[in-house]
Amino acid sequence: MPTDRRPPPPSAGYPAALRGDRAEGRRWYDAAVAAEAAGDLPAATAALATAIGHDPGNASWHQRLGRWLLRTRQWRAAVAALQRAVELQPDRPVRHYWLGRAREQCWDYPGAVRSYAAAIELDPSRTSWASRLAAAERSAAEFRPFRGTLVAHRGRCGDHPENAIEGLAALPPYVGGVEVDVRLSRDGVPVLMHDRRVDRTTSGEGEVSELRHWRLRRMKGAGGAPVPTLAAYLDACAGRGLRQILLDIKPPVSPDGAGLTKIVQVVRRSPVADGCLLMLRDEPELALARRVAGDRVRLGWFATTSENVDERVAAAGDYRAELLLVAPGGRRYLTHRAAVGTARHAGLRAGASTINSWRALEAARRDGCDVILTDLTDQLGHYVGVVCSG
Repeated sequence: MPTDRRPPPPSAGYPAALRGDRAEGRRWYDAAVAAEAAGDLPAATAALATAIGHDPGNASWHQRLGRWLLRTRQWRAAVAALQRAVELQPDRPVRHYWLGRAREQCWDYPGAVRSYAAAIELDPSRTSWASRLAAAERSAAEFRPFRGTLVAHRGRCGDHPENAIEGLAALPPYVGGVEVDVRLSRDGVPVLMHDRRVDRTTSGEGEVSELRHWRLRRMKGAGGAPVPTLAAYLDACAGRGLRQILLDIKPPVSPDGAGLTKIVQVVRRSPVADGCLLMLRDEPELALARRVAGDRVRLGWFATTSENVDERVAAAGDYRAELLLVAPGGRRYLTHRAAVGTARHAGLRAGASTINSWRALEAARRDGCDVILTDLTDQLGHYVGVVCSG
């Protein structure tokens, strides 16, 4: 790959025309093809975006970029790339066809119908395209947007850093919640951090539980922001219209309840206490949280499965837990999705924990989930019935 210029990240979209150097664009294109052949699709996508920056009039490159973006689950960016390919060569039916595919992937079924119809008008011989059009027409007639709460996993949206106050401003207005990870510093200050160690997400190193807060405060995360305290994050949530703030209490949870007590104190003092739920993983943790907090906080369970849902539904009354989330990941959700119906039938709220595949998201929508955690909040406008550009 050329080394004189770093490619932008794939989700950065289209760079402005760089210097109109088609030879340079071809070098980046060749590098993109090589990266794709080597299985490094993110690098391939970034390199191709840079090639397009040098030669933005190449419709074939836009189409290939759109198809690669579909494979990396950047569905809205794929629509933009394929729309540009259509604009450059409106008489090429295959461009319209792939735009239809991308629009379907975004749950934009009316847009998909228009694109497939345009493709067929240009080339009526494609019987498979006619089948696609008919399926998109059925989907457009039957589709009902997701009406539950979309929750940004780790409070993240797009390329913004995880567990960061700065990510709140980037959330689309249709996102109704955030989920963040809570750990205690050595001196008992609740902070936001997913990993046991700070190495991956900050300029420092070491385990959170072994670092005093003053040291954590000096570390810089992505974008130069400091590690936020739970108190500061909850203060920043005020006035943003969030219906759910899920606090993933990371293990180990101290058996004496001292750590949970400090977290509960922060939550109760915050301006968004009524929207917060402490999310635990097993019954002993939930029992301890209810004993420590009394009726002062709302509780929920992660890691619900088809095997344990009946037991959890029965125990929910004892601990006054109100939300059960299926074990995280798209495959797990598809395996254990029946737990959602069981929990909801019992009068509890239920949902999916961190699903990012189209299949899992579509299943969760059809299952009537009350809550869906995902990293793809910026992709899901049509999913919730908001018409997006592109």
